[in-house]
Amino acid sequence: MTSLVRVLNKEHGVKQLNILEVGSWAGASTITWAMAIKDLGLTGSVHCVDIWEPYFDLRANNAAIYQAMNSAADHGAIFQEFSRNISAAGVENIVHPTKGNSRDVLPGLAAESYHIIFIDGSHLYDDVCNDIIQARRLVVDGGIICGDDYELKIGLVNEATHRAALANSIDFVKDPSTGISYHPGVSQAIADIFDEVSVWDGLWAVRRNGPNFEKIDLSGYESGIPEHLRLGEEALLTERVRSELGFNIIRSRGKYIGCRHSLGTVDFSIPLDTLLQSYSRSDLIVATSLEEVSLRICEIKIAELNASEQSAPTIERLESQFGFNIIKYGARFIACRQSLGTVDFSIPLDTLLQSSSPSDLIVATSLEEASLRICETKIAELCASGTTAPAAELLESHFGFNIIKRGAQFVGCRESLGTVDFSIPLDTLPQSYSPSDLIVATSLEEVSLRICEIKIAELNASEQSAPTIERLESQFGFNIIKYGARFIACRQSLGTVDFSIPLDTLLQSSSPSDLIVAMSLEEVSRRICETKIAELNALERSAPAVELLESHFGFNIIKYGGQFVGCRQSLGTVDFSVPPDALLRSYSPSDLIVAPSLKEVSLRICETKIAELNAHKQSAPTIELLESHFGFNIVKHGARFIGCRQSLGTVDFSMPPEALLRSYSPSDLIVATSLKEVSLRICETKIAELSTSKQSAPAIELLDSHFGFNILKYGAQFIGCRQLIGEIAIARPLDTLLQGFSSEDFFVEQTREEVLLRICEIEKERLARVIAEGLDVNSSPETDFSQDSQRPFFHGHH
Repeated sequence: MTSLVRVLNKEHGVKQLNILEVGSWAGASTITWAMAIKDLGLTGSVHCVDIWEPYFDLRANNAAIYQAMNSAADHGAIFQEFSRNISAAGVENIVHPTKGNSRDVLPGLAAESYHIIFIDGSHLYDDVCNDIIQARRLVVDGGIICGDDYELKIGLVNEATHRAALANSIDFVKDPSTGISYHPGVSQAIADIFDEVSVWDGLWAVRRNGPNFEKIDLSGYESGIPEHLRLGEEALLTERVRSELGFNIIRSRGKYIGCRHSLGTVDFSIPLDTLLQSYSRSDLIVATSLEEVSLRICEIKIAELNASEQSAPTIERLESQFGFNIIKYGARFIACRQSLGTVDFSIPLDTLLQSSSPSDLIVATSLEEASLRICETKIAELCASGTTAPAAELLESHFGFNIIKRGAQFVGCRESLGTVDFSIPLDTLPQSYSPSDLIVATSLEEVSLRICEIKIAELNASEQSAPTIERLESQFGFNIIKYGARFIACRQSLGTVDFSIPLDTLLQSSSPSDLIVAMSLEEVSRRICETKIAELNALERSAPAVELLESHFGFNIIKYGGQFVGCRQSLGTVDFSVPPDALLRSYSPSDLIVAPSLKEVSLRICETKIAELNAHKQSAPTIELLESHFGFNIVKHGARFIGCRQSLGTVDFSMPPEALLRSYSPSDLIVATSLKEVSLRICETKIAELSTSKQSAPAIELLDSHFGFNILKYGAQFIGCRQLIGEIAIARPLDTLLQGFSSEDFFVEQTREEVLLRICEIEKERLARVIAEGLDVNSSPETDFSQDSQRPFFHGHH
């Protein structure tokens, strides 16, 4: 860049140099131009045009660098950095920034008013073309138009990749033919407007000669690295201090830098201010002390763990069809082509979809829909490939069919057919089976195509003919049923309704007030209310009065018009708006007694009570608690002895012993014919439980270490254990162990992430205390035991 200024000065005698820079960002190139003017003793200015706002389309350019640059430009932060850098370089008197889009600003500038025009703004094709066309108008005769980021000539690129990148407005792409990453918009614009330009390490330039533009020979000039871009000799050694929570902590130039492992190699020869603009603040952290950077790593990890717990959908692989894996991703189903290899589902789904072809990553709301779309994709591919493709030797299974190669023919055979006798000639064999169960074709593609067509037809038929049936709720004596996409209110007094009958037939056989069909839950609820209101209004005009007369033996006696009803109190509220015949069908005759007089209903209540008392007297054995052992009560129940685990709580011994045994585990309720036998079986049960407990103590596994803690997996639980405690082999119950240590030295959680979160929070508090009190960051934390004290040691399973 400096050499271009020398060319105009030495060869053309230019003493006053006006430079137009399109795209300045943080001002690194601006300072280079301005320092060249000052160092060569020239006069002039650098006019900078930039929007200094987020301008990358992250849907097309989703790499971390673009997100970082957009983030840096947000809220004017990058323009503030530009201003600081220009001021620090001492060139603010010759640098004149204009904030705006080059499409708006350049047309308003005077023609032939700049000696050098440097183009380094947007790299998209249309924008680069616009900037070059305007530059041709604005540059003086003999002046230079130049720019950055010209890595690859058009003649060397892969055409398909190049055209796709241009069409999708992709800023930077890797060329598969050469392996070189380049800016397709820059390469195409230069090829279309200039054809040939001079190039040095990505910097391109041409000089105006009348109406033409020519290449420039800079062989006699040394480019040199500008002083403000060169790392000074006094720069301190960059060294790795330690690693914590997925970050390397680096000491460089008197600073401590937390650098996320996933960034890969980071070039620390770049000034830190520039480096920070290239990465997210959660990936690259700069601090003045080890304590501060460790504290901020803890805070970032805590935030990520909390966010992960709240937002990450569950991912489950369900099945595979036609080279696709079907994944359950939260509430959605994703068909993922196996040839994609490992897919990172931690990336947001919208981003994943942008980076994959719609025929490789298919998103659906149900397993059936995902299968259907796989079939449609496969059919389209088979049709596109034609039926002339050579036969495949590999046999496959899809959608419940085995594909078998027999001679020159291919047979799709439904697995449910069982063994098929292929010794029968293929001309004869199809006569024995349905055409939808046995398919004969001349190629693998054709048989696969026909299997897909059969599966689609079956899925469509299933969707049309067999709606799902789900009971949602009950209102006013109606059950509300979800029947496919419709909602049906079905009066409970109808009893069981056969929903396999077509809905039109059902409606014809039922009253409109008993079977109500609607398109939404709200509509069916509204119509139930309207039906109930109409019935209540009719009942109010015609229904007999209901009057409670008296109560006996757990029955209420109700006067209901001209009849008397004995209603068992345990029934709760009874809806007397229902006709008496319907009421009687809904309850047992021993719970609801209807008679024409008070005397008769009282008599029948007495008869019911006498019968129940006699039955209870004859059948209920005496119950007696004898003793208790090992958490069991031994109860004498008639002639039998029952060992009943105390943790069961109250047991209803009015139930027959056979029914009791069906309701409980044999290890919780033990029935025997003698006290000796039940005691023996209680002992055997206890011995078995103790032996099982001893044998099945969970294994202990060391998972990770952070900030002086070990993270242990203990069975299904996770333990955070401070390393200063020393060796612990856990044999005692965790509850007992937890009582022996501080909650900041030894703690148990249900997940690894929860343990990691606790460690981060403990370390965050310690680091904050260290910073506040000016302590040594490597000093030992406060614990309930000393370094040289006798430490507890237990033996356990490893």
